[in-house]
Amino acid sequence: MKKTLKSLLAVLAVLAVATLAACSLFLQKTTLVNTQIAGDKTTITYYTKRSSDKVVKQEALSEVTLSKLMGSKNKKQTNAAYAKMKAAVKPYKGLAGVTTEVKRDGDKATQKITIDYTKVNMKKLKAAEGAGTGTADSVSLKQSVGVLKAAGYEEK
Repeated sequence: MKKTLKSLLAVLAVLAVATLAACSLFLQKTTLVNTQIAGDKTTITYYTKRSSDKVVKQEALSEVTLSKLMGSKNKKQTNAAYAKMKAAVKPYKGLAGVTTEVKRDGDKATQKITIDYTKVNMKKLKAAEGAGTGTADSVSLKQSVGVLKAAGYEEK
């Protein structure tokens, strides 16, 4: 009986791991990085279903050295820069499908915004971004990558 139970649990564990692995195999990840601004590194990652141009998830991570970004170690200036980072994510507060996180560790600060396009209301998202209402109900990977490359981002 114990051997049968152990065998059954082992099979279930293998199936669970295989199922999780299979889910991640269906997503394609495209990452772009920009380090052109002194003290700032921005990484944007798009997730699409294989052979699709439609983005299902997007992560934007900004890593900042506040004193380099401000060109000064003045505490008042670096605190103001951090306050602006925190204020920048406020329009996303309470928006379903969007998570935000702003952290500070001394002179280093990070801001992360994750958008799940399968859950977000595009009209509300566009309003939060100040992009107007528009008619698009999805995000194109090809267009997004093109815009970011033109702005100095490099694909990794």
